Amino acid sequence: MQAIVSIGLFTLVTLVASIEYAPIVRLRNGRVYGMTQQVENGGKVYFYQGIPYGQAARFGKPQFAKPWSGIYNATYYREACPQHGLEQEPFGLGSKTTNISEDCLYLNVWRPRRNRFFPTRSVMVFFHGGTYKTGTIFSPLYDARHLANLGDVIVVSIQYRVGPFGFLYGNTTDAPGNVGLHDQILGLKWIHYNIARFGGDIAQLECMNVNMSSVIECLRNKTVEQILSVTKGQFLKNQMFLPIYGDELMPYKPSDALKEGKLNFGVDLLYGVNENEGLQYANLFVADQNNITLESIKESIKWMMHYYGDSSYSDIVFERYTSELLPNASKEMLLATLGNVWEDFIITCPTVLFAQEYAKKSPGRNFYSYRLAQSKCLNEPTLLSSGDEQVCLGEDVLYLFLGLDGKGHSTPITFNPEDRQLSKDMIYAWSAFAKTGHIRERFNNNRYWINAFDRSTILNAPITRTFNLNFTDYQMVSNMYNQSCDSFWKDKLFA
Repeated sequence: MQAIVSIGLFTLVTLVASIEYAPIVRLRNGRVYGMTQQVENGGKVYFYQGIPYGQAARFGKPQFAKPWSGIYNATYYREACPQHGLEQEPFGLGSKTTNISEDCLYLNVWRPRRNRFFPTRSVMVFFHGGTYKTGTIFSPLYDARHLANLGDVIVVSIQYRVGPFGFLYGNTTDAPGNVGLHDQILGLKWIHYNIARFGGDIAQLECMNVNMSSVIECLRNKTVEQILSVTKGQFLKNQMFLPIYGDELMPYKPSDALKEGKLNFGVDLLYGVNENEGLQYANLFVADQNNITLESIKESIKWMMHYYGDSSYSDIVFERYTSELLPNASKEMLLATLGNVWEDFIITCPTVLFAQEYAKKSPGRNFYSYRLAQSKCLNEPTLLSSGDEQVCLGEDVLYLFLGLDGKGHSTPITFNPEDRQLSKDMIYAWSAFAKTGHIRERFNNNRYWINAFDRSTILNAPITRTFNLNFTDYQMVSNMYNQSCDSFWKDKLFA
């Protein structure tokens, strides 16, 4: 037994000795130390992982984390917030952690090594996706070392509660809803109070009760596993825990707030989507994809419109997207059609139309629109029978974070020179925008990314210019979304 213990201690000492520590930072809550990460060309960035920024009771609003004594060890990942599917991270990368805990309000900070000529840096904040149901900042996908290094910016990723733990609405002070969004806001406040210390520029379940308070009390006494059990399988197709409006955090319906000028206007925006971004969701709405029919598509569209829009439009939407399909259309074409509906209705058109309306009320600001058209998708086979590669949901994040690395994970991703150059171009563009509000980089083939809107027409019929992100085919495309978004979806999304 003594020999085994000795070997274990030797191994531990060896592992610890292999870590190069980052400088100690004194935060408002206490001191913290991190580690260094290697980047290309022999460079290094400082990485502080899993810093606690908040604490919260189940379903309750968060408060700042309590101060700690000693020096906090920010060299290893912590638990994710309660959810299913951590082992199924995007692009086959897996997850650093499959452990979950309600004590999960952590953030990560990447900081380039100090430069005496530029002592402070702009700050980029990242919130993971996952439709408010899944996600963790400890996914290998969100390794921001290259973004921080090449962009010469500080990057902060903030973890927040998801699913019922983040968005259960009980209409009580114990479960006010939107606490996942309150987590995000608290994380931003933490950045405001602490980021200068990193060199950041702050300027720049069966509960047999009817009374909802009793239901919330009942749920507080359930285990994490019991609450998560109701979010499995078909439940996700019938109910979702999502942000609500009508509370003090979001008092208005977002589309009404936009139209009525009740938002914080006058901010530069960089926004965009990926090609074929709805394909991955198509299989969520069809139980048996081998026997998909027009009728099953119709039922899926009814479900979408019922939970996300106005069900009275479902027949019109069905006719719009299926009118040109042949009677013997393949299952691949039927699935692609369903993916197109989801993409336009949930992702692309809300994004594009929001930017147009926002620009009308923000004269003199900069707006940059993109569409990613270069694919490195690994986690989903193509849904089209042609065998052409399809860009996947969230693949812009893959290029932004891992395009200069992509190896050493559970499923290695091989990036060719064109992929690596696209990744560099995106990092330069995103970080330049964060610093100045402009993108003045010259891309391949002498292409420039210009403003999305013509100032002479922005107040009436804006001409939207979108930058096609593809290393071999960078180009500005005008009015890419006129037929789908402006002509068809606008009156339905902003009714």
